[in-house]
Amino acid sequence: MALTKIKGAGINISAAEKLYFDGGGTTYIQESADGVLDFYADNVKMLELLEGATDYVWIPVDATKFAIGAGKDLNIYTSSDDAIIENITSDKDIIFKGNDGGSTITALTLDISAAGAATFNDKIIATELDISGNMDIDGTSNLDAVDIDGAVQIDATVTVGADDQGYDVIFYGDTASSNMTWDTSADDLILNDATLSIDQDDDAHSIYIDSEATSAHTISIQAPALTTAYGISMYDMDDLTSGGGLYVHSNSSNTGSRKLLHAVNENSSATGTTVLHIQQQAGCEAVVIDQDGNSNAIYVDGENTTTPAVNIVCDVLTNGEGLRVYSNSGDNSNRNLVEIINDHASADNTRGLYIQNDGALYGIEMAGGCGIRFDSTVASADSSTLDDYEEGTITPTLLGASVPTQVYNARGGFYTKIGDRCFFSIRVEMNGSGITPGSGNCYIGGLPFTVHNDVNNYGAVNIGYTYAWLTGQHGAPTTGFLSINSTTIFLHVYDNDASNVSNSVYADAADVDDGTTITLSGHYKVA
Repeated sequence: MALTKIKGAGINISAAEKLYFDGGGTTYIQESADGVLDFYADNVKMLELLEGATDYVWIPVDATKFAIGAGKDLNIYTSSDDAIIENITSDKDIIFKGNDGGSTITALTLDISAAGAATFNDKIIATELDISGNMDIDGTSNLDAVDIDGAVQIDATVTVGADDQGYDVIFYGDTASSNMTWDTSADDLILNDATLSIDQDDDAHSIYIDSEATSAHTISIQAPALTTAYGISMYDMDDLTSGGGLYVHSNSSNTGSRKLLHAVNENSSATGTTVLHIQQQAGCEAVVIDQDGNSNAIYVDGENTTTPAVNIVCDVLTNGEGLRVYSNSGDNSNRNLVEIINDHASADNTRGLYIQNDGALYGIEMAGGCGIRFDSTVASADSSTLDDYEEGTITPTLLGASVPTQVYNARGGFYTKIGDRCFFSIRVEMNGSGITPGSGNCYIGGLPFTVHNDVNNYGAVNIGYTYAWLTGQHGAPTTGFLSINSTTIFLHVYDNDASNVSNSVYADAADVDDGTTITLSGHYKVA
């Protein structure tokens, strides 16, 4: 080796020659090529310095450490092609610092005592971030897109978007097209090909909806493809005691025409559709209506023409009732437990009540001292129809062409009208003194109904008893007849005239005297 020392220029060593430090052994420095300086120890190249187009300092031996610090605390080396930065001092951090606009900052701290927990002074900018363990974020995370393949545990509020600026959120299922989507454009939570299943084990609501809707539905179910199942099915309520399967409540004072429960079959061709079907297999009421307001408990507005508006079929009935109307009120008002009204006068062929009893027992039975009241002002044209019944009293008068003194000791009578026929009984007793006889044909007035105006209706009356009649004219009446188109009874006396012809003549009011008495009865067709 040529070693030359030039004053002021250092020590020169010829190219490719070695500078030994161990007496010509294995530790030396050599320029192996132009601009390449190699450092050997024990014949192993430990360091290479290259000056050229790509300047570098190279430690070519794997696992050879570049140590910094008095205690060689910081080691930089490679192992199996891995680059390693190591602080070998126990629980001491690795800190990355830099100059930020003239100020020294700590950009990153690796806390070795906390298993290498990394603390960044500011945000992390990365095209991809893969975290295999837990992630603890104390501040706000602004993530443009997140793909999480494992389980996520979130212990605080999760907010997507901001008020008045939302974003879609989609939870996918294992089946294609099955997902739960928050659609921000419609502000709707949508379940696509999925079931909302709620397993509520606590004594609380399973679903609670506080709706401020006015003209929109709170819950809307559309099931156009439904065939044999139910739009809403409530079952397995075996523990139910005093509650209910469905409860609809309103405490509003609104008087509008609103319906708490409204079922509509809007297609007139769906003639097999039952709007409300209740099947009760227990010995209890199927429907109970507790009507506390002064209105109809049930109102049926039927548009039916040939079928019943209300149809009750009770083929297994034994000793019960097909329909029962009951009241135990002590109210003495004029009220009707059952009221049937045909309110159109032109509906002459309408029956108010039709009873068909094919059995041998009566069709109507009245119990408890009640009866049937007729309050009709229009007579039926049907000869088989009983359209009226009335009972009452009569105040008769004994009259003549010239009326006798109208002072009576007693007078009265009773009548019963059945249909168009009136049955009556009358008694008249004049005062025992002070009676001035009358004159002319003697008759009794005061029948309750006008006699039908027909010459065939001059019906006879039966005179049961007479007393204290004078004999100056014809004496006491022996018979009488009803005057048509009036409310009077003309009295007659059987008489034999001079020609021995049997005849009856009008009784004369001149034969009425003190104590004159007559009783009679009969019946007639009313006008």
